[in-house]
This record gives sequence, structure tokens and C-alpha cells, in this order.
Amino acid sequence: MNKKDESDKAQNEEEEIIAIFDGKSVYVKKDQAKLIYEKGYYGHYREDGNLELDPVETLLLSERKRIKIFDESENQYNFSQITKRFVELYPELWVKYLCYKDLRSRGYIVRAGYGTDIDYRVYDRGAQIGVDAAKYLVHTVVEGTPLKLIALDKITKVAKSNRKKLVLAVVDRVGEVTFYKAQEVDL
Repeated sequence: MNKKDESDKAQNEEEEIIAIFDGKSVYVKKDQAKLIYEKGYYGHYREDGNLELDPVETLLLSERKRIKIFDESENQYNFSQITKRFVELYPELWVKYLCYKDLRSRGYIVRAGYGTDIDYRVYDRGAQIGVDAAKYLVHTVVEGTPLKLIALDKITKVAKSNRKKLVLAVVDRVGEVTFYKAQEVDL
């Protein structure tokens, strides 16, 4: 084994982060929470100091093999197993995950949105949470699914009142995501 392989192996062992699935959510214990949070602003801290991950964050970190997920009985979950469990709990999760994954792969920092209509707040690349404000609000739509004008008006007003740009993320049948800017126009 050469020095680069040894270095890569040591780094992977050092970064092995254990996450706990409690049947409904996934969290990282406080002794490892900083490792995940500081490398991409994943999760949010709970009162007990543990870092709770949103389901889409859990799926992304699991797919990228950044975390290993165990339940309280020490059974391990791989990406497909945790996906199946989460989709049972949250039926629209897969579509939201495809949008989240696409935004993260483009280098954006993505946080949970507000209420039921705004799926994500998106920060510019290199932004700092708590210092910089989100630039975009994202609403995910499945191609071919009607979006009522009253709902579109509502999310447009939310974006305008928060001084953010509204983006509609349209996910097609093959899982490709296309982003459209939307704004209110006064005539």
C-alpha cells in the first residue's frame, strides 16, 4: 500500500460518522455532530446537543457514504433500506430528495423551507449560515401534476415578502430536475 492509499484509508476511518435512526428521524450524537455540520451545514442541533438530520440530508449523506446508519438495536441500514423506510413515512420524499441532491451537487447550501409550500431555502455557494441570508426559496413540483394558481400566488407572495427569489423545481418522470424562476408581476 502506498502513502496516498494509507492517507485515504486513515481519512475515511477518521470520518466514519455513526447516525442513529429512531424509527422516525436520524440524528448524529453530539461528539460527532460538528464533523457533519461544519462540512456542509447539514442538520440542526437539538436541545440535547445531538444533530438531527432531515430525511433528504440523511439520504444524501448515506448515498455519499458519509454516514453509517444504525437503529437503536444496532441494525445497520444501507441507502436503499433507509430510503424505503423514509418513503413509507414521507410519500413525497423521493421527489424532494432529487431536487435537494441536484442543488447540493451544484454547490449550494440547502436548508429546510417554511411551512408546507416552501420546500427549501437556498444559500449562495460559500455562504455562512447565520451570517448570510438565503437567496432563493424553492418549491418542488412533479411534472404533469397541476399547480393551482391560488397555491402559486401564495408561494409567490411568501417569496416576495421575504425578499427572496422564488424557484420552481420541476421533476420529470426520469428524475431530472429543471429549475424555473417565478415572480409576481404587477400590471
